[in-house]
Amino acid sequence: MLFRQIIHEDLGCASYLVGDADAGEALLIDPAYAIEPYLAAAEQEAVRIVRVLETHTHADHLSGHGRLALERDVPVSIHGDAAAAYPHEQLADGDEIEGLVAGEADRYF
Repeated sequence: MLFRQIIHEDLGCASYLVGDADAGEALLIDPAYAIEPYLAAAEQEAVRIVRVLETHTHADHLSGHGRLALERDVPVSIHGDAAAAYPHEQLADGDEIEGLVAGEADRYF
């Protein structure tokens, strides 16, 4: 299990790289606009970011989900109540994100 917190001192918030180091895959939770630190962390951990998970709509800063979607073809997920106006996979209460590697049953959330 990979769990790496990335603090953004200037924004007063944090992002998380969570995944399966053995499988080489991770998801990124609440990325800030500057995605370079996440790409560097993923490279350092030898994982590929395969999904962005937004916990809420970020009114306090620009998210990096759009850059990751456009530049890296990474899908974005967010709860339906957020009424996100960007392309995303909608999540609902009680939804679970299954293991990152197809066919695995391990749950990350």
